[in-house]
Amino acid sequence: MGEAAAPNQAQGSPTCPVCHVQYASFGGRRVHERAAHPESFHGAEAARLRACTKAWWDPEEVRLMVTFERLHLDEREAVTAADPAPIPAPEADSGPTSQPQQPLSPLASQSLSRRERATSVVELPPPEEDLRLVLQREMETLSTILGLEVPRDTTDVQRQLDDWSLSPPRFAQDPRRA
Repeated sequence: MGEAAAPNQAQGSPTCPVCHVQYASFGGRRVHERAAHPESFHGAEAARLRACTKAWWDPEEVRLMVTFERLHLDEREAVTAADPAPIPAPEADSGPTSQPQQPLSPLASQSLSRRERATSVVELPPPEEDLRLVLQREMETLSTILGLEVPRDTTDVQRQLDDWSLSPPRFAQDPRRA
């Protein structure tokens, strides 16, 4: 019991336990200890703050980022072609698993091929073709790529757009004006 009381007394005393300087109050000692001796004040928190950790990159994420950059290189001229070589390889014990990484999943590669087809440039038809038919073909192609059903008849869509168009708000008649 006497051994347990000694650390409590030292903890509440105005004397710094590291450099043994006397302060006017316990609060003053704590301010000094936090500034001058962070390792004893913070303990494990200070050690974690000083430790540097490397970013761990999943190889699948790297491949997806490189593919994205290559696909959109024409859109943003400031971005240079991404090369996975500068990104450090993860160490055996730094990753979530120590097993070798699998290649891209079929779903990811399928979405990449869809994105590649979706970002392809649409060529304008010759002027003699009907623009409405060309747009309908492009919409069908886009709907098959995205897996969505696009309505062939646009009258319903046009009617909805007309309903949603901005029109002056209708207010209830003021009984005093009527």
